[in-house]
Amino acid sequence: MIKILRIEFLLGLIILFTTACFRCSSGDSKKQIKKASISQKPSTTTKMPDDLSTVKDIIIKYDGLSSSPLVVQKKAEIVPDEKLVEGYNPPPKIYKTIKNKKPKKELGLTQYKQLKSDVHYIVDNLPAGYNKDGIIDYTSYIQKSLDTFYNIEFPPFPLLVNDQGLKVRSNAVITFKKGSEIRLKPSSKKTYNIIDIRNVSNVTLYGPVIKGDRYMHMSNIGEYGMGIAIRGGKDINIFNSRITECWGDGIYIGQAGKKFPKNITIKDSYLRNNRRDGISVIGVNGLLLENIYSGFTDGTKPMCGINFEPDNFDCEIKNVKVINPITEGNQGSGIQLSLRNLLGASSKNVDVLIVNHVDIGSKSFSFKIACNRKEETYGGSITGLINIINPIWNLPISGKPFIFTTDQPDLKVKITSPKVKNSKGNIMNPIQARSIISKHVRGDFQYSSQ
Repeated sequence: MIKILRIEFLLGLIILFTTACFRCSSGDSKKQIKKASISQKPSTTTKMPDDLSTVKDIIIKYDGLSSSPLVVQKKAEIVPDEKLVEGYNPPPKIYKTIKNKKPKKELGLTQYKQLKSDVHYIVDNLPAGYNKDGIIDYTSYIQKSLDTFYNIEFPPFPLLVNDQGLKVRSNAVITFKKGSEIRLKPSSKKTYNIIDIRNVSNVTLYGPVIKGDRYMHMSNIGEYGMGIAIRGGKDINIFNSRITECWGDGIYIGQAGKKFPKNITIKDSYLRNNRRDGISVIGVNGLLLENIYSGFTDGTKPMCGINFEPDNFDCEIKNVKVINPITEGNQGSGIQLSLRNLLGASSKNVDVLIVNHVDIGSKSFSFKIACNRKEETYGGSITGLINIINPIWNLPISGKPFIFTTDQPDLKVKITSPKVKNSKGNIMNPIQARSIISKHVRGDFQYSSQ
């Protein structure tokens, strides 16, 4: 009997021990399950994959320098600029950059290396205790930096230069910080170039701000005081410039001897209150003008916003694209092509595309094209196409938005989808627009309302 009781007692102990172990094990398992469930909650932040191309919402945008890609994680909200006039579509804001590669093939090997090198700051070459008010001439100090270094940054305050100007060499990358400005010391010269880009290649300027001396000029003669002058050379880029109050042109593009510029890009530029032209183009092969504002040019003829004016028969006007230009309040024409000086030697072909031109209140014409042989000129001929797409022309003071006159049978002009506003600001119907545009045409002209 005692033996049986001992066995039952031992069995009871075993059962109690086993139950306790099971409960303990069960509790640990629940804790592990709970812990595992917590660790498997999705992370609030998603790590960018190494291969950015696998992300579906990545988009590709291009910066102002040819086709360098800006890889962007997600679309940023674009806040459009204030519309200056109906139909004008401003460029989108730049998206936040995650990766910005400027490939060697786009910039050139030397310039690519310079972008990766240390930046030289202009202030490092200025004398001790330098002035930040733009009232002391620092031309020689700045020029020394330009002659010595390639990747250069201007300080965020104005600097005064004299009429010797600043000469830029090949493979230079020059950045102007916010607040930078080059001011011209009052001059009496008929001709000057505040920034002189002559017979060089692979040059890029970011954000130059230039103020000329037209209201402090020390004589009444001359008309060739230029903000930026490009003569000869190739592969030159200017972005986000602001050029005002020059004695002559805001930007001049022309020959150095018989060498003409090639592959010139000017984007997002603001030119105002210059005396001769906002932009003058004497000769070029490969030009992109994009998002240009050129307004209130007055003082000495021709006083145009953008003026193509070859001055001899060695010149060329080839591979020209003008995208989204705005011209306003110029005393001459908004855009002008005066081509007769191309005549006199061999045949010349002109190739110009202009898209989304907006003109507001220019005095002479919104758009003028003229090419008639001089009496003493017998040789050569001019062929080609000037293609104008989607212009919006607010009726100029003259009441003549467009004129085309030529004695060259193979020089053609085509206008597509124009809009003309009358003096009350109302858009004319297609029949009225065609009538007023065609009224001053003498040449091979094609018109399409769509």
